[in-house]
Amino acid sequence: PAPIPLGRARVAKSGKDATIVAWSATVHSAMDAAAALAKEGRDVEVNALRCLWPWDRETVLGSVRKTGRWLIAHEAVRVGGFGAEIAAVAAEETGARIGRVGALSPAKLQCHRGGGWCGSDCCLQCGRELMGLVLMRCQRDLENFFVRRLASAQQHRNAL
Repeated sequence: PAPIPLGRARVAKSGKDATIVAWSATVHSAMDAAAALAKEGRDVEVNALRCLWPWDRETVLGSVRKTGRWLIAHEAVRVGGFGAEIAAVAAEETGARIGRVGALSPAKLQCHRGGGWCGSDCCLQCGRELMGLVLMRCQRDLENFFVRRLASAQQHRNAL
């Protein structure tokens, strides 16, 4: 097998409407979200980071410049997570506006049997369900963006 180039992201899915930056297990959820949006005519690019340091600024920033809209999906702490580093660099380097920042607190990760996050298979399933809720919110945000963009284009055409 060929060596994996650390420091280089993999463009897991190419797209033109928006970018999802993800790593680790979240890449699979990002691909699911991109597939669901594709069924609705949205072409979302998924950048899968292979490592966090060094992270592939060139690929991520190129994708953000190309699509003009991005989402960082990851499983990390709410404050000081690596997603904040990516968001700050992307905003600074591309001039892309940060429209919304959202997160779910790790404290909300509760086992359905009660108690805290125990790491067992049942908790992993609960985590997948929670990630599904997060991606549904992200998908809704992307859908709202496309609806607003379409309405804006229609208003522009009507004004001509």
